[in-house]
Amino acid sequence: NYAAGRGDNTFEAIRAASVSGDFPITEFLKVEGGVELAWEAQSGATYTVQRVDMLDGTWDTLPGGSDIGSDTNRYTDTTPTAATAFYQVLKTPPPPLFEAGFEPGEDVSGWIEVPSLGTALPVWAVGMPTVGPPAAHTGDNVYGTVLDGDYSGFDEVGLQTPLIDLTAVTQATLSFYHWHQFPAEEFDTDEARVRIFNESGNLVVDTAVATYTGSTDGWELAVVPLPTAA
Repeated sequence: NYAAGRGDNTFEAIRAASVSGDFPITEFLKVEGGVELAWEAQSGATYTVQRVDMLDGTWDTLPGGSDIGSDTNRYTDTTPTAATAFYQVLKTPPPPLFEAGFEPGEDVSGWIEVPSLGTALPVWAVGMPTVGPPAAHTGDNVYGTVLDGDYSGFDEVGLQTPLIDLTAVTQATLSFYHWHQFPAEEFDTDEARVRIFNESGNLVVDTAVATYTGSTDGWELAVVPLPTAA
């Protein structure tokens, strides 16, 4: 309620309008002199707090409300000027710990094939696809099983990334674009699996963290949250 002419601005009630599926707003409180927000922060991410008086208006970044580090997951707005206000917290994820695009000139020497069941190498190769996807998702190159044909029915071989250091982070996500077209046979269905190994080459978790069968409808984005053990 706003008492016109007296310079008095009072919040009668505060209610959270929405919660992001990525990170929750954990507190939304009336405090002395304003409104306080707190949220669940991701290590390495930065946050921006914005406010708008009407939802069809323009969101304004609040004073001191930009580039808030993950060690400060709280903000107090001491400048509310209207009887009604809406707040949002924007997250800028940390930069990737590891990134690869397989483009010409990029060093891919750290990637290795890991065969099993006597598979003859090489199977995986870097280059422009001529069978399968009509082109790379971005750029020119892909890393694929046989760029100009199908892999053998008896091939079983993994493609292993270079070592990715996760010791300084509390949570991590693996994301990649992939295209696959696996035959579906009654007793023998091909699949792709994402598995996690440590620097000694031992499995971090016994089971795959993601499995893919069938065929994609073009290039598809896979987003795989990695377990804490990783």
